[in-house]
Amino acid sequence: MNEAEWAQRKGGVVELKEGISSDQELRDFVCREQTEYDLYDKPQYKFYLVPDYMPGKSAVILKIHHSFTDGLGIATFFQMFTDEYDPANLPAMKPIGFCKQLFVALISPLLMLSVILPTLIQKVDHNAMNTGKPMSGVKTGGFSYDLDV
Repeated sequence: MNEAEWAQRKGGVVELKEGISSDQELRDFVCREQTEYDLYDKPQYKFYLVPDYMPGKSAVILKIHHSFTDGLGIATFFQMFTDEYDPANLPAMKPIGFCKQLFVALISPLLMLSVILPTLIQKVDHNAMNTGKPMSGVKTGGFSYDLDV
């Protein structure tokens, strides 16, 4: 991919960051970036690519709005990209208390019945466009013409 094609495709979402040559400079850059909110008129995420900031080291930094993910999900996602990925190092989940487990165990059968029973007693020829009439003939709906099914 040539430079012009790269510039067109990245569209403000990917930025190649050069001039960083140490871990400390990388940390300083991340600290500066996290205090600036510059995602007003573009997608709510941005990738910074930092190639070869030290011999044999490159970095991908993702700046993302908090509504896209929870902390554990994104941490796990990025941990899988590293060479040191180990499932044993994943963040621990908070244990579910006894009362919550009991509540879920007691309410689950009722919730399943509330879904299964209406499905079982539903008419066979029911659909969103049907108003109780048989499923053949002329139907009217969000169309600019009659639809004969």
